[in-house]
Parts: sequence; structure tokens; C-alpha cells
Amino acid sequence: MLVPMPASIRLRLFLSCWLVYVLHFATDFVREHYLVVSIVEQHAYRLDPYYGLHVDIFQNPPEAPVQGAHHGANPGISMVAAIPYFVLRPAVDYLVRRELATRPAEGDSSVVYRDDRPRRVEFYHKIRRAGLDLRFGLVAAITMVFCMAPLSAASVVLMHSLLGALGLGRRAALGFSLAYAFATPVFFRTAYLNQNLALGIFAVQLALNAAWSPLFFGMRNPAAALVDIVLLWTVLVATIVAFRRAVPLAGALLVPYLLWVSFATALNFAIWRLNG
Repeated sequence: MLVPMPASIRLRLFLSCWLVYVLHFATDFVREHYLVVSIVEQHAYRLDPYYGLHVDIFQNPPEAPVQGAHHGANPGISMVAAIPYFVLRPAVDYLVRRELATRPAEGDSSVVYRDDRPRRVEFYHKIRRAGLDLRFGLVAAITMVFCMAPLSAASVVLMHSLLGALGLGRRAALGFSLAYAFATPVFFRTAYLNQNLALGIFAVQLALNAAWSPLFFGMRNPAAALVDIVLLWTVLVATIVAFRRAVPLAGALLVPYLLWVSFATALNFAIWRLNG
């Protein structure tokens, strides 16, 4: 039986998860962040200005068809995260200019980065000398607060809706949704920008796929099954797009699956209308 969830509960669930995720912000500046900065500031995917700052940023060999420095991760999440940075960049530029204006031109040794890991200390001093420390920190915060946190919070709402469609009561659906939000790697992955979105989306579509047969055949509930398969179709399209950016063949191999899901969606819709 499909358990409807009032919009007010969905909103409160989303905002609560978003707030907790934001409070769990991590200052890690990972390889995906460099591409965010490059897309917004250089309008390019090359990472030449940041070569040597991260071990995953490499220089293409001379014989490569594309020259320059790049990283090998899926660019999808960086493209999404570039949107809030683009919007807030004027504010970031203003804050960075004000901060850099107060610093001495050379020999600033007044700031100490306390960490037992020498490579992190070296990285911090390197980006501070380049005047990038505040910008990098703000980019990490912006992409987490306005990209990773809302995406993960939205996935919790989706999980709650899916569990309700499977017949769980509201309390049980809420409990399992909160466990998904804060008792799985989702909680830690949300703390910083990461490129595992493609695999995460793939896992979601597998769960939606597994839920459809029990809903349609077992519970004989075409309405709940239709909600599930429409979500499956949407997530599958996103999966193909994400996989094509990483490995084009992987995306192409999912196209027959998409065609089959499209046919099943049309059939499910027709049966739901006939039974309505």
C-alpha cells in the first residue's frame, strides 16, 4: 500500500538532514574542487595552474590528443558544484581581496597549521604562499553547503518515499531513512565534494529495480509500482549520463536496459489507467 507523505514532512526531513550535513562540514580540498575552480574561473577543464598541488592531477604526455594537466575522476559532480560557486564567486573574490590586502607581500610566517601529517602542513603553506588558502576554503564550504548537502538530503527524502511505497509505516520509513542518512557512508561522503556520484546513482537504480517486481506482482499495486518505475527511469537516465562521462562504453551498454524500462513504464502506466 502506498503511504503518502505530506509535503510538510518532506520539507522538514530535507531541511533537518541538510542542516546536520552542513554542521558536519569537512575542510578537505579534494581533486574535484580544483575542477570546480577551473570551470568557473578559467572556463576550462585543464588544471595547469594547480599541477603539483594534488597527487591525482597529472600532466598528459606529449603524444596525447589533449594536452595540459587533468585529473582522471568523473567530472560530473564538479560540473554541478560549479553552479553555486559561479553564483557566489563575486562574494568570494571580495573576501579574498580584503584578506590578501592585509597580508605582507613576503615572509608571512605568523600562521601555523597544526597537524601531525607533514604533507598537509606542506600543502597549507604552499597554497597560503600562493594566496589560495582562503579561496580554497570558501570553495570547499560553498560546494558542500549548496551541492553535496542538498543532494544527500534529497536522497534521504527519496529513500523515505520509496520505503513508503513499499508499504512501511511512516515511523518505520522515517527510521530507516534516518539510518540511511547518518549510519551509512553517505554521512561521511557528504562532508566534502567527491566523484562517487555515478556509483551512488547506480546503487539507487538497483534498489528501485529490485522494488518494482514486489510492488507490481507481489502486492499487485500498479500505482506504487508506477511511482517506483518512473523514479527508476529518471535515475537510470542520470546513471547513463554519469557513466558516459567516465567510461563511454559503460553508458552505451545501459541503453538497451533503458529501452526495456521505458517499455515497462508504458505498460505499467496502461495497466494503472485500466485499473483506475
